[in-house]
Amino acid sequence: MRLFVTGGNGVLGQALAPLAAGAGHELSAPSHRELDVFDLASVTGALGGADAVLHLATRIPPRERFEQPEAWEENDRLRTEAARVLVDAALEAGAATFVQPTVAFVYPRETPADAAWSFGWVCSTVQAPATAGCARSTAPPCTWPTLPRPYSRR
Repeated sequence: MRLFVTGGNGVLGQALAPLAAGAGHELSAPSHRELDVFDLASVTGALGGADAVLHLATRIPPRERFEQPEAWEENDRLRTEAARVLVDAALEAGAATFVQPTVAFVYPRETPADAAWSFGWVCSTVQAPATAGCARSTAPPCTWPTLPRPYSRR
């Protein structure tokens, strides 16, 4: 299987590479300097007959900046805007599979974590699965809700 991977030099990409190679998969993982993941034409051309697209690219800020919404802007853009471009390119190129892992750093105790509830810095975590599931995605851009004060980080 031909796999196209964003974030190939990151933590997940580096863990994936030997496993994929060991399973006999062909891996294409251009660096962020080699491919603008926000440019549909470039991404579509780079897919080159990939059977699957794995969007592993992130920009997680340092822990001391976790509560600063602006620290997450690049990550949110990768997880939402770039995901839209990658889904559209995968469809255009005929890839059968699109994978985008996600993570939530915090969960509410009494309610489900959804778009109506979130600390500002998990915005793209809530939106990414919906974005990745949309063909010719029309999910709204990530917006920062007003945070209730005080809030618990337990």
